[in-house]
Amino acid sequence: MHPIETKYKFIELRARNLSLSHIAQELDVDKNVLTRWNREFAARIHNLQQIELENLYERLLGSRAERLQALARDYHRYSKELETRDPARIPHPRLFNIVSRLRDQVERRITPPEFLPESDQQPNSPEVTP
Repeated sequence: MHPIETKYKFIELRARNLSLSHIAQELDVDKNVLTRWNREFAARIHNLQQIELENLYERLLGSRAERLQALARDYHRYSKELETRDPARIPHPRLFNIVSRLRDQVERRITPPEFLPESDQQPNSPEVTP
């Protein structure tokens, strides 16, 4: 039986996409045991990866809310400009295309991250934090 700390360390290392071979050496645990843990803790590993990915996006591009607000500002600005155009006098397919693309981007970004349900077969102690 392996200590619970070893299982937590495995989950953390696997969430960082390290190979089972590398983890086996670092933790001094048989690779067959790690393969079983990989299946057993797949949801938790996935969720930690999603959290890390979300943190990376936030560092690079700002928070989800900030990105959505910026897109919404652009969308409204260009939409207002489109409303001022006289379709009979000024061709405006380019501006219409910009507004449509911005609206599509706003709609794509309003979906929340997907987290998988975690099974009851996980270690019985406090939650693992990234």
